[in-house]
Amino acid sequence: MRNWLKIILFLSSYSPLFLIIAILHIKLNDIERVKDIIPQDKQWLIILMLVMFILPNAILFYLINRVRSFQPIREKTNSFVNKNSDVMNYIVTYLIPFLSFDFDKLNQTIAFAILIFVLGIVYIHSEIFYINPILILMGYKIYEINDKYLVITKLIVKRDKKLKLSRIHDNVYIGDEDGSNN
Repeated sequence: MRNWLKIILFLSSYSPLFLIIAILHIKLNDIERVKDIIPQDKQWLIILMLVMFILPNAILFYLINRVRSFQPIREKTNSFVNKNSDVMNYIVTYLIPFLSFDFDKLNQTIAFAILIFVLGIVYIHSEIFYINPILILMGYKIYEINDKYLVITKLIVKRDKKLKLSRIHDNVYIGDEDGSNN
């Protein structure tokens, strides 16, 4: 998988954080006019965070649909492990902005950007791009199947279930129902 795609997937996985940051900087109390909701000095931050929320997710779901058009492999599940709990460990890092970051201070904004950069490098080199809270929110589940495939699917996987797997990267696949008689 190309690094630019891994970066998009990383940004998608942190997109709820970007949405939270945008919401935290919108003025919802004591407003007199609708145009006062977004403070002038916060427009750049709110717009950037909303773009960082929308764009990577649009690319993620485009990728999922595109991958499904590739030649799939067929696999019968002999064993499986639900990996959704890995996402919960990942979400813990979302708490960081609530602890201390104040985007009114340049040094804290730079520190936050460095933190996101470092997390991105770790995410990309750790090959954990399948761990993504957006996928869980959209109804996908993550399974390890037959001790060799990581499968992202909306299906409930059971033993002896036939799956059609479309490869995203190495051992990571999108799983769909296999309607074939094979």
